[in-house]
Amino acid sequence: MAWVTMLGEDEATGELRGRYEADLNQLGFVMEATRALSANPALAMAVDAFEGAVKRTSHLTTRERRLIHLLVADRLRSTYCVLVFAIALERDLGGKDGIREVLRDYRVAPQLSAREVAVIDYALAAAVGHPSPEQIASLREAGLDDAAIVDVATTACLRLFGSRLYDALGVETDPFFLEQKDLVDAITGLVAVVTPGGTHA
Repeated sequence: MAWVTMLGEDEATGELRGRYEADLNQLGFVMEATRALSANPALAMAVDAFEGAVKRTSHLTTRERRLIHLLVADRLRSTYCVLVFAIALERDLGGKDGIREVLRDYRVAPQLSAREVAVIDYALAAAVGHPSPEQIASLREAGLDDAAIVDVATTACLRLFGSRLYDALGVETDPFFLEQKDLVDAITGLVAVVTPGGTHA
């Protein structure tokens, strides 16, 4: 359990209740990450609205956005988020072996295009490294306009914010994600896998 009070399913009201119900409809449970800010519902919904705006207005493909989240989370050793986005990308990348290849070295993973590699290079620099004008030039050569470049930076930094925030609050990986044994096996040794009671998100 997180280190802060989190509202249960029967305690959430208003817009926050709607956010809980979205998780219930999709997963059958409310993610601990969803409940992490519930002690301050107004803030929780503001963060949710910003995340929604980033996704809704994005000039990137769904796959590109998910790849950014996956690789940034991996570099942050954020088990929760790696598993969430590995599940989202598993079929698209060819199963657990594809996930492992991308996490091990995305630059040579056969599943990724040159554009996707350029996107990830810049996303990782934006979130956990040192971005450069050369990376911007590479993105433009790969066909991204400035609006899409802004989206890459924003998505990468959003993942950094979310993962660090959940870690700061002691949010634990939901058992459902740890039960995905094929993906847990695929990321073992690549990120720090945390069993229930851990704090990575």
